[in-house]
Amino acid sequence: MKIRTVVFLLLLTIKVFSQERDTIKKFKLDIGTEYRLTPVEDISGNAYYMNISRNLSGVPVNFSIAYMLSSKWELGFQYNIRYDHVGVEVADNVAEDFAVYRSVNNLISDYKLFVQRNFLFKQDRGISLMLGYNWMNDGVYQAIFKNDKRTIYKYNFTAFNMEVKYFYKYFHMGVGIYYNPKPNFPKLNGGLNILYFNLGFDILKF
Repeated sequence: MKIRTVVFLLLLTIKVFSQERDTIKKFKLDIGTEYRLTPVEDISGNAYYMNISRNLSGVPVNFSIAYMLSSKWELGFQYNIRYDHVGVEVADNVAEDFAVYRSVNNLISDYKLFVQRNFLFKQDRGISLMLGYNWMNDGVYQAIFKNDKRTIYKYNFTAFNMEVKYFYKYFHMGVGIYYNPKPNFPKLNGGLNILYFNLGFDILKF
């Protein structure tokens, strides 16, 4: 009788544990947006009419997926997309030394890998610290004609990222910075800091 009771309790414990284990969500999908302030920049030598501040201070929409190692740690990937300034185009009405330029816009993408540490105040609220590495400005380029030769310059670069945010249930808001001590733009030298604010929602856990 005692053996049957022990076996029954053991089987019940295993079943309950397996049910609880099955309910643990491992992945999280998020959608949000961010507002980038005009970059604090120290860039010189812009020989190709590239408006760096305007190019980087757009308002992207972002989508992210995170793998939850635990309630405190997450690893994730984020994709940002925005329709923004990529350069200028010389118009046909050129008279002597005078030329009219028009702004050219296009879809610009950023990609981010990140690790996040959550600090819980209660079960459904707290703050988090995120550290990331970004590949930015995919889709930004200019074609320069010089001496009957065309050269295409791409204005993409990488940047470190740090962000602090407050979250409550499915909603979160934060402040962060993109930092690159020396962007690898052609003909451009100097450092770059982009401050931003963001808002987002967790739309699915599975």
